[in-house]
Amino acid sequence: MIDYRERALRLLLIFTASAAAVVFVSCASERIDLRTLVPAETIVYLETDNLGHILNLITENENFRKFSTSKPDFSALEGIQVAIAVID
Repeated sequence: MIDYRERALRLLLIFTASAAAVVFVSCASERIDLRTLVPAETIVYLETDNLGHILNLITENENFRKFSTSKPDFSALEGIQVAIAVID
């Protein structure tokens, strides 16, 4: 008969493997063309494939540094796709 420790260890291993699989699948998504999601009557459209890089460029600007006391860390936003559309 299986004791409770072995049963708990098996459940923990199954849960850990399942969680790792979910994280791997959700983080391994392909890039999509965000322009296909924007309506035809869009007036202004801005898109980036790397939000972290864009925000780093903005915060490295002399004018930003003049009014800021610190520079935020945008490393968590590296590789994030973002699109902004202004619609009439």
